[in-house]
Amino acid sequence: TALFTSQYAQAKLYADSCLQLYNTLIDYNTVSTSSVAPFDRSPQESLYYSQAISSYTILSTISTTTFVDTLLYSQYVNNDLRRVIFFRTISGNNMGFKRGYTGAITVFTGLATNEVYL
Repeated sequence: TALFTSQYAQAKLYADSCLQLYNTLIDYNTVSTSSVAPFDRSPQESLYYSQAISSYTILSTISTTTFVDTLLYSQYVNNDLRRVIFFRTISGNNMGFKRGYTGAITVFTGLATNEVYL
C-alpha cells in the first residue's frame, strides 16, 4: 500500500522488515523447464497464498490461445531461465504462458518475496 501511495521511504522500510522475517527465493536452476506447471501449488516464495477463482473454460481458453506480446518476450535474453519456465510455444513463433504459482489454470493473487524484493 505504501508503494502504491508513493510513500517510498515507508515502502522500503516495510519491505526490509518483511525480508528480515522471510526472504526465501526460488532458485530457477532447480525448476523444471519442460513442465507446463513448473511450480508447486504453494511455492517457497509465497508469503500469502491466494488464487483467483474463475471459470475453468475461460482460463483454459486463455492458456491455450492467448499469446505473449513479442516485445515482452524479446526482453528476456536467450539464456534467461524465465523464458523457458514461464513461457511456451503455442504455435509457430507464438508464445503463451505456462501455469504459474498455482500449478493450475488459475491466477496467483497472493504475495511472494520476489515482489517484496522488487
